[in-house]
Amino acid sequence: MNGKERLQRNAGQLDLLLQDPESLKRYEVEIQLSATDESHIIRSIEYWDIERKRYPQYEHAVAEPTDRTFWETRGSKKTLAVMDQLLGIIREVEPKAVLKYNKHYIGIEVNGAPLNFVTYMPRKAHIIMTLKLPKTIETDEQLSEGGFETLAYDAQWRQYRLRVEVMPEGKQREILTTLAKQAREGFGK
Repeated sequence: MNGKERLQRNAGQLDLLLQDPESLKRYEVEIQLSATDESHIIRSIEYWDIERKRYPQYEHAVAEPTDRTFWETRGSKKTLAVMDQLLGIIREVEPKAVLKYNKHYIGIEVNGAPLNFVTYMPRKAHIIMTLKLPKTIETDEQLSEGGFETLAYDAQWRQYRLRVEVMPEGKQREILTTLAKQAREGFGK
């Protein structure tokens, strides 16, 4: 393979692309000097997805999938129940959306393909929910008006991070539905 980083359209640069010469299986690899965090893992998955779509003739390897039981031990049955309710909002925007359980996050899948305009990282008492949206004053105001607890905006991956403990209702639900719709419409552009 090429000895340079591989530019990913609208996403950054893939650090390494390895290929097994016998099986032709490709491995998308990201290098990080500090401790791995959720955004880095999601970025690696996105690079994998881009390469998989760009070169479908190859088999591509990525993070190990898991199941709901795995996440019940990392999070809790309570937070997974809230996540299931949040999926209901996502299905208003993307009716075929299903949860895709990965080792470091839970993403969205539609017709067998990742569509991570929203991701979840359940914890024991809350969920970290990300929405792929550019940072704007309007979105900041909507989240503030809705009383959402926001974490630091991930500027590199252009995503809002929310700490969710219970299913949003009323005005919060309306705001979250609107933002999910915007994230879906802007995903991949």
